[in-house]
Amino acid sequence: MQKLDSKSVWLFFVSSIIGWIIFLIFFGMWVLVAMVGYLETNGLSVFGALIIGILLLLIVPYIWARLTYHFYLYDLSASGLAVEKGVIYKKYTTIPYERIQNVDIDRSLLARILGLSSLSIQTAGTSGKAEGNIPGLSQKDAVVMRDRLIELSRKSRKGGL
Repeated sequence: MQKLDSKSVWLFFVSSIIGWIIFLIFFGMWVLVAMVGYLETNGLSVFGALIIGILLLLIVPYIWARLTYHFYLYDLSASGLAVEKGVIYKKYTTIPYERIQNVDIDRSLLARILGLSSLSIQTAGTSGKAEGNIPGLSQKDAVVMRDRLIELSRKSRKGGL
């Protein structure tokens, strides 16, 4: 099994931070209002609690991003593209080569800054939605992987595998 590019940790980290910020915007304000009175009566300033909160907002997503990177593996096996991912809940997916219809390379702004790409693998019967996704590949690896998947897909449909 192959690992993603090591810079993909930063891709996962920023995505996690954005998710936490959105969560906190909707639910964190309620907690903050409830905690202000409690903090002041127990000797911890609101500023101190804010600093602790910001540190947790940076440390927890970074640890989660490292774990996500560590447990994201892929391989071109004999039967198809195998993807293994998940920290708490593991997901094992194999996409048979003969079902692969299209392989796209996607590069978001952050991915381009980091020099990374994502592969989106579309299969027969998924109505345009990608069945497989491999984020955090280097640009060179993404091109090589796309070309290899297309080649294996063509061979399998012709009976060459």
